[in-house]
Amino acid sequence: MAWQSFRCFSSAAASPTQVDRVLVVDCPEDEQIRRVVARSGLTPAEVRAIMATQLDRGARLRDADDVLDNSGPPRPSRHRSPSSIGGTNSSRRTVAAQ
Repeated sequence: MAWQSFRCFSSAAASPTQVDRVLVVDCPEDEQIRRVVARSGLTPAEVRAIMATQLDRGARLRDADDVLDNSGPPRPSRHRSPSSIGGTNSSRRTVAAQ
């Protein structure tokens, strides 16, 4: 289901109203570029070219119901159930990685 939601929202022809909620995992674009370069071996210019074909950060954040702040260094993950993130469709929550 999450994959279908992502594909639906990332499509230019699709509307975010086709899903119940939109969760955006976000970090600053320079951090995103740094991480992709380190992981993939692509150049910063190649990463920027790929990003230019995607929905821009401002649009993703504007349409998000919830935002997971993924900036900063990697930390060990702790499982959190969707109900622990909470919120209603009319409220927007920003959850910082802990």
